[in-house]
Amino acid sequence: MKKRIFGIALALLVAISTLLSVVGCGGKNKFTITFDANGGQWVGGGAIEQTVSSVDNLEMPIFEKEGHIFVGWDRVISEIKEDATVKAVWKPVMFTVTFIVSGGEYVSGDLIQSVVRGNDLVAPVYKKEGYVLIWDKKLSEVKETCTITGSWVPSEYKLSFVNKDGSPFNNMEPITVGYGQKVPDLPEGSIMGKRIFAWKQKGSLQDYVYEGQCWQYTNDIVLEPVCLDGKMIRYDYNGGEWRLNPTRVPTSGVTVVSNLEREGYVFVGWVETDKNGNVLEGATPTENLEIYSSRTKDVYLKAVWHSENYSITLTTPYGVFENGLKETTKIVTFGEPIGELPEISETDSTFIGWKYKDSIITEDTVWDIKDGSVILVAVFQTTYVFTLSLESQVTETVRVTCSLPKGTELVIKLKEGEQLILPSKSDVTVNIPASANDSRAYIFTNWFYYMNNARIIVTSGTIANADNFPNFEEVDGTIRIDLLPRVKKSST
Repeated sequence: MKKRIFGIALALLVAISTLLSVVGCGGKNKFTITFDANGGQWVGGGAIEQTVSSVDNLEMPIFEKEGHIFVGWDRVISEIKEDATVKAVWKPVMFTVTFIVSGGEYVSGDLIQSVVRGNDLVAPVYKKEGYVLIWDKKLSEVKETCTITGSWVPSEYKLSFVNKDGSPFNNMEPITVGYGQKVPDLPEGSIMGKRIFAWKQKGSLQDYVYEGQCWQYTNDIVLEPVCLDGKMIRYDYNGGEWRLNPTRVPTSGVTVVSNLEREGYVFVGWVETDKNGNVLEGATPTENLEIYSSRTKDVYLKAVWHSENYSITLTTPYGVFENGLKETTKIVTFGEPIGELPEISETDSTFIGWKYKDSIITEDTVWDIKDGSVILVAVFQTTYVFTLSLESQVTETVRVTCSLPKGTELVIKLKEGEQLILPSKSDVTVNIPASANDSRAYIFTNWFYYMNNARIIVTSGTIANADNFPNFEEVDGTIRIDLLPRVKKSST
C-alpha cells in the first residue's frame, strides 16, 4: 500500500514538474495579430498574420500604397496583449497643378488644382472658334507639382473643287487648310480659253477664296472657278478684316485700294510683294494705293499693321512691388507676348501666378484684349497652420492636460488641398491634476475648433480648403486654426 501511494505521489510530482517546465520555457499565452494593409500591398518584412507571446517578437510587415505615404498604425502596438487586427494609416501624396491657357473663352473647371496622387486630373474647359485645345503633358501621367500649358491647334477643313456643272475639277483631290492659316496654292488654268481668275463658294456671288487668305470658316467648302480675262490684283490682309475680293487690273484709268481694319492694330498701308509674299525692292507701305491700267503683270498686295499699346494694372494682396506699393502698371502690346512681369517682395506666401477673370496670365501670354482698364491680380497658394492645444476645460473646476507621443508636431503646416493627419484617440493621454480631486478617469474623444460659439469637429483625412474651414480670415496668405482636444469622463 505504501508503495502504491509512493508511486502515485511520484507520478504527480513528475506531472507538476513537466507543467512547470512548459511554463518556464515560454508558456505565456500566445495571441495573433493580423496586419490590415488598408488598401495597400504587402511588399516585404514580416507576415501579415503573426502569432506571438509578446509584441516584442513581432516582425513588422512592409506595405506600400500607390499615391500614399505610410504614417503608422491605428492602434498602439506596444499595448496589445490579445488577438487583434491592426490597420495601416496612409497619408495621400498631394501635388498642385496649375493650368495655363492663352486666349479662348473659359467654360468650367479649376485652373489650380490640388490632387491626390493616383486620382484623375480633370482639365478645365475652354472654347475657341476654329481651334482645338491640347495640353503639353498627358494628364494621366502627371504625378507631381507642375504647370500644364494649353495651346490652340487650328481645326482643319477641306476645300473641294468642282466645275460649274458640279463635276470634279480635273479630278482633283480636296486640299486641307487650318483655321486662321493661310490658304495654300489654288488650282490654276483656263476654261474655254478664259483664265481662272479666282475661286468662290459654289452657289455664292461674292464669297471668294484666294491664295494667302486667312481662313475664317468653320466648315468644309466646295469651290467653283471664276474665269475672266486680264491681270489680277490679289490681297493679303495679314490678319485684317476681309473686305476685298481679287479684282482685275483696270483696263483704263486707276483703281484705288483703300485702308482696312484689324482689332488691336492701326493700318499702316499696302505694300507690293511677289507671288510668295516677299516685299518688292523699294516698295513702302501706302495707305491709299493707286493701281494704274498700265500694269502688265498680276499685282500682289500685303497689308502692313502697327500694334496698339495698352496700359494694364497689376495688384497683389500680399507683399509689395519694387515701388513699395501693392499696385503697379505695365505697357503691353496687342498681339505680342506680355513679357517680363514684376516681382513681389516682403511676403512668405507661395506665389502661383497672375490671374485675369478666369485665366492664368504668364510672360508668354499673347495679349489679345483691346482694353486699357484690365487688372491682373497676383494669386498665392493658401497655407493652413493648425496648432494643437494640449489643455481642455472639462468642467468649471477641472482643467486637464493632454500628452502626445514623443516627436508629435504640435504645429501642422499644410498647403491648400493637402490632407490633415491628426493624433488619434490611442495617441492622446489625459492627465488629471491632483487638485481636481476627481477619482474618475477622463478620455479624449476628438479635436475641434470654435466658430461662432459652436464646436466644429475636425477629423484626420480632412482636406485643407475653404469648403472645410470657412469663415477664417486669411492673413498674408495664411489661415491659422487652433484645434482643441475634447475630453469627457470615462463611463467606467
